[in-house]
Amino acid sequence: MKTEAGQHGSVRVELVETRGALKRGHRGKLTLGFDKLSPNGCGLDRLFRNPAFPGGIFAALAAALLLSACLSGPATRPDVAVYDLGAVEPSPRDSGPAQMVDVFAPSWLAGRAMQYRLATEPARRQQFTESRWAAPPAELLAAALRRQLGANGGAGCRLRIDLDEWVQVFDDAGQSRVYLTLRASLNSSRSGDPIAQRGFNLDQAAGGNARQGVAAAAALEKQLALGLDDWLQGLAQKQRDLATRCRS
Repeated sequence: MKTEAGQHGSVRVELVETRGALKRGHRGKLTLGFDKLSPNGCGLDRLFRNPAFPGGIFAALAAALLLSACLSGPATRPDVAVYDLGAVEPSPRDSGPAQMVDVFAPSWLAGRAMQYRLATEPARRQQFTESRWAAPPAELLAAALRRQLGANGGAGCRLRIDLDEWVQVFDDAGQSRVYLTLRASLNSSRSGDPIAQRGFNLDQAAGGNARQGVAAAAALEKQLALGLDDWLQGLAQKQRDLATRCRS
C-alpha cells in the first residue's frame, strides 16, 4: 500500500507500507523527496534521519503536521535596494572634442549585481544579496560621462571606454575600497581609428557596506570625468588639427 501523505512545491512525503506491516506492528518505510528544504528551513530531512523517529501511520501524521507548519506561508524576502550614481551635474566647460561616449564591459560586469571581493579570497567574486544597480555598470557610467563631458552626439571624436574592473574589496568587516579600472580611447568618428589612448586606475575608501560602496563609486565617477576632461582638453590644445582628425 502506498499513501501520499502530503505534497507541496518541491517537497514530497510518501509513506510506504508493506502488506501486513501495520497488523504485525512493524515499522513502515518513510521516504522524502527534497529538491530543496521547505521555505522556512524547518529541517525535516534531519528529523526523518533520526532513528528514534516513529514509522507507520504515526510517521504520516507527524509529517503532515510538520509540513503544515513549515509551508503555512511563504518565507519573506528582504527588500532589495536599487542604486544608481546619483545626480550628475553637467560640465561647466564648453563641449570638448568627445561628442560621443561608449562604455563597454566584460561579461562578468554585464549584469546589475553589485559585486565585491574579500581580501582573503582575492580570486572569488561575490554579490550583495540585498543591493542591486539600477542598470549594468557600463550603462550607468556612460550616462554620467556623457552629461559631465558635454557629449551631445554632434560631429566630433568618439570616446570609447573599456571597463576592466569595478568592484568593492573588503579588507575586514568595516573597511573596504572600490576599484575602478578602465582604458580610454579617443577615436575618429568616421574611420574608428584611435587618435589617443590612456588608462585609468582609480580607487576610493568605501566603508563596510554596499550603500557606502555606492557613494564611493559615485565619487570615483566624478573623479574619472574630471580626469577625462583634463586629458581631452590637453589633447585639443596640443593637437590643433584634432577636430579635423576626429571627423576624418
